[in-house]
Amino acid sequence: MMPDEELQEPGWVLVQPHWGLCNRLRAVTAGRMLANHLGREFVLDWQPLPDCNCRWRELFATELIEVDDLHEAASHPSLVAGIELLRLWDEVTILAKQRPESEELRRTLRSFNSFHKECFRAGLAYVIDPASDKWRACKPFNNQHLPKFLQVDCVCVRAFNPFYPPREEDRVALAEERADLLNQLQPILELQSRLWQLPEGVVSVHIRRSDHQKAIARSPEELFLRTMESYGEDVMFFLATDDPNVEERMKSYFGPRLLTSSKRTLNRNCAAGIQDALIDLLLLSQGAEVLGSFKSSFSAMASHFRMVPFHVVDISPVDRKAPTAAFREVAVIPDDPEDFVIKDAEHSGAGWQVSGDVPRAPMRGVRRVMAEAEISDSDSDKEEGFPDYYNDEEQESDDEKQGKRFSLQFERVVPDSAYSVSAEDGVLMDPTSPERTEIEEAFAERWWSDLRRRFFRHNHRAYAIVDGQWQRVPDPKGPHYKPRKRYRPRAHQREALLKRKMRASGQSTG
Repeated sequence: MMPDEELQEPGWVLVQPHWGLCNRLRAVTAGRMLANHLGREFVLDWQPLPDCNCRWRELFATELIEVDDLHEAASHPSLVAGIELLRLWDEVTILAKQRPESEELRRTLRSFNSFHKECFRAGLAYVIDPASDKWRACKPFNNQHLPKFLQVDCVCVRAFNPFYPPREEDRVALAEERADLLNQLQPILELQSRLWQLPEGVVSVHIRRSDHQKAIARSPEELFLRTMESYGEDVMFFLATDDPNVEERMKSYFGPRLLTSSKRTLNRNCAAGIQDALIDLLLLSQGAEVLGSFKSSFSAMASHFRMVPFHVVDISPVDRKAPTAAFREVAVIPDDPEDFVIKDAEHSGAGWQVSGDVPRAPMRGVRRVMAEAEISDSDSDKEEGFPDYYNDEEQESDDEKQGKRFSLQFERVVPDSAYSVSAEDGVLMDPTSPERTEIEEAFAERWWSDLRRRFFRHNHRAYAIVDGQWQRVPDPKGPHYKPRKRYRPRAHQREALLKRKMRASGQSTG
């Protein structure tokens, strides 16, 4: 729980888990692992909903920083911004499910994208899209080499799956760390008193029914029965299921070899039902191996606690090594604010992927969070990416502009320190000398400074200055991006048309 004192500023990972109990535990474990790897505080936004209508403190005694316990006066602006971003995206998700073609959805999505861009430019918060190709290509992070989109105070995510590490092979490699985080979760005393130790060698069985149509179709009861019979007559089983009829039939078949736990209710829309489900999960995790249902997070989560073998009872087994496609909760895809920052940097003169902090947005006063962050645009034009030689305070006449049209090429080429070079008058540089003089360094700096363009496209390829040299780089707008076609002025088009007609008629175009 969160104490009353003011939060420190190490940075935060804010996770809003959704769907059922085990989907939420997946997201919580992934978020805690990400927070540990980034060296940040983990903040939990656990919301009781019909699929899991129970608060965190009614399940676990493990103390985590929860959004409900945060005091607004003690919260950092970055954390407040992250909470507001997740609230806006929650509205987008609800509207996308209920009114997918409504103007209200489009308006709410525009509001989210706009605020997301402001928060990212200000270095306050960034919302991860776990289903994006950008995220799924990332490797496990450390706190020293972070991508730009993670260099904000608060990293937010709404998830129902193990979103971190993003790649499946990395999740397998870090299975032991995930198990440690799961076993750190201690149930409340009331639930601990209802737990008991399974006998050694017991095989855990989870038969998912209720509203899970895929599990019913792909993991039928008859197949579970045959699989359990293949273990022999000496093996005992612990069964967890959400269908009392299945439990009765299995008890009548296996007799005392089948162990179960008593349940008060199967209703997931109350705290008692979720507490009973947690007891089933912790008892399943004690088994020597787990027989689970198809596409059931409950079955898979039971095997994660002790990293025991997990077998999916499936009438059509699939290759588990094949990569799975990204799944989105809704069809709406948010804009990535990092793309807009790159675009703004390219057009502002700061260049693309230049070193330094993320450009900060000017204070507009439309968001309380932005105002509390004390972001100001009055320091200098450098924060917006403009060089020092721009001065808009005084208007120049046309003659002055024409006179400076060519003088800017040579302005400030030679710095004042160059006049102290100990060389004879007229000897500025020696082309035969292997060492570069200060004047030569000045000229080199002139042509490779920020005054020069750092990014361009040509023949559908992107190029940028990397380590002082032009190199081909991935296009920030994607591999298939095609710039908008630029049309010639109408006068030029008319002239070209006239020339084509004259050539066609055999006349000279001069």
